[in-house]
Amino acid sequence: MTRKWLLPLALTACATPMFFIERATLGFLPGPVFSLGHIAFFGMLGYVAGRALRRTRMSLVRQATLILTGAFLLGGSIELIQPYFGRTALWSDVWQNMVGAAVGLLLAHPRDLLRSWWALPVLGVLALELRPPALLLWDDQVARQQFPLISNFETRFEHLRWSEGVVVADRARSGERSLQVELQPGRRWPGTALRRGIGDWQGFAAFEFSVHNDDGAPMHLTVAIRDREHTLRGGAYRDRFNRRFELAPGWNDIRIPITEIQAAPQERTLDVSAIEHVIFFTGKVEATRMFHLDAVRLTRDPGPGVRPQVESGAETSPPTPATEGRGP
Repeated sequence: MTRKWLLPLALTACATPMFFIERATLGFLPGPVFSLGHIAFFGMLGYVAGRALRRTRMSLVRQATLILTGAFLLGGSIELIQPYFGRTALWSDVWQNMVGAAVGLLLAHPRDLLRSWWALPVLGVLALELRPPALLLWDDQVARQQFPLISNFETRFEHLRWSEGVVVADRARSGERSLQVELQPGRRWPGTALRRGIGDWQGFAAFEFSVHNDDGAPMHLTVAIRDREHTLRGGAYRDRFNRRFELAPGWNDIRIPITEIQAAPQERTLDVSAIEHVIFFTGKVEATRMFHLDAVRLTRDPGPGVRPQVESGAETSPPTPATEGRGP
């Protein structure tokens, strides 16, 4: 075995347990790292296999068929096992495994890289797969610079922080844009969620955001806030912050004291230094409804927050909490 094989094999061996560890226990790793993990892991396997097959007289096409078939079977087996370790089986992961294996094979044959007819499509697919995590990593850096502003939807790619919604310029509470969220009938908990925690919330007085109720009738909106430990403890409803607000038509400026978020779990203190998700959702709707989200932020000021804009037919006082509602 040559020294060129040692590093890929060592890295592969070290990375193998990552497929069977719950992601919540690896919170120190940025989310985009997980998107690249499948490609990197199977890229190393494809490279090692390609180096081994170079010693045979097997054609590059046959090598590719063998390695890609192996990546499909191995990757598929891992996905079938992962649910027993608290992970989710995804066909997209199997696809990324095969992309990584193909790239590894190309790197194992550097002289054939430019001459091979299938090198360009493989590299093109790789570029497409790398684009989303690259944009997420870019936005992570922007988010760090913006903090304690969590989202005002004025920067490019900021929508990637949220699970649902499109950024629009027709309505805004601050700046020029907001996130438009469409609530579709038939969905159990329609709404949107901050995909990843941003910053350490310790030392701040309140979590604030502004919501525009586009309808002429009041709307109930529930806010759920989860920390990393909530996921590790099984995700029980009583182990997180939940509060339902009644939104008047027009802009509603909502302020939640950090102390109330910390005190929400029944058996512990919520860790605001490790927030993982912030979810805005409603119950089932009979017809399509809409709201706009803007100016999501943390403040140190103990005051009431942003003064509501006056709109025709809209109440100008912030909504008060109503009964709590269960949700996702």
